[in-house]
Amino acid sequence: MKKIAFLLLLLLAGPVRAGDEGAPGREATVGRVVERFLDLNRRERLDRGEARRLFAGEMADWDRPTAGPLSGPDRIVFTDEGLAVARLRAQAPDRDVYLYLRPMEQAWRITMMRSLAMTGMLHQIRAHLSGLAERSSEDEDRLRHLDLTLSTDRQLIDWFGANRAQLEALRAQADAQRPKEGRQPAYQPVESARVAPMLARLGLSSLRIEGERTVIAIGGMLDNVVGVLHTKGAPPRFGIDGGEQYIWVEPLGDGWFLFRTT
Repeated sequence: MKKIAFLLLLLLAGPVRAGDEGAPGREATVGRVVERFLDLNRRERLDRGEARRLFAGEMADWDRPTAGPLSGPDRIVFTDEGLAVARLRAQAPDRDVYLYLRPMEQAWRITMMRSLAMTGMLHQIRAHLSGLAERSSEDEDRLRHLDLTLSTDRQLIDWFGANRAQLEALRAQADAQRPKEGRQPAYQPVESARVAPMLARLGLSSLRIEGERTVIAIGGMLDNVVGVLHTKGAPPRFGIDGGEQYIWVEPLGDGWFLFRTT
C-alpha cells in the first residue's frame, strides 16, 4: 500500500523541476522521474500523453506502449556535462538498461535509453551451445566468453574482483609493450604467445593500449563492447553526445573501470 500511495503521489505531482535542488536533492529529483517512467512502463502507457511530458530528444519519437519488464534504478550517476544516467534492470533477456536524463526547461527529461546493442545473435549462439549434450573445449571456451559478455554490471564487478590478479597480469603485459618515452599510441593491440592463452582462460576478446589506458575487451559486436580498462590519466567519460561513446562507466578502484560502448 505504501508503494501504491507513493506512485500515486508521483503521478499527481506537477512537473519535476531541475536547477534549484542541491546535490542530495538532485538524485532524489531524478529518481522521481525514473519512478514515474517505470510506473507508466508497467501500465503500458509509454506512448501516451503522460509519458510524452517526460520525454525529449530521441525519446520524443518513442512509439511503443512499453519497453518490457524493467526494475530499478540501483544507481544514478551525474556526468560532467550535467546529464544524469540511471541504471535499470531488464528481463528476457536479463541485462542492464541505462536511462539518460537532461535538465530542460526547468525539468529533468528522459532523452535516451541505451543498453549493450546487437546481442541477439550472441544469445542465440549461447542457447545453442548450452543445449549441446557434449561440448568440445572450443565450445566451452566460446560459452564462457558469451556468458561473460552477456553478464550484468553487478556480475562483472564480482568477476573483476575474483580475477583481479590475472587482469593485473594482462596490464603488466601491455605495460611491457608500451613505449617508455614519447607520445603514447592511440591504438596498439597487445598480441603475443603469452597474452593469447591468458585471454582465452578468462574468456576475453582482446588487449590493447589506447594512450594512457590499457583496455581489456570482454566482448560484443562491432563497436558495441563491454570491458574493463585501467588508466593512470583522466578517467573515461560518458560520451553519448559525440565523445568517447561510453554508455556506462563505473569505477572499480585503483584506476580500473568497467565500461560499455555503443
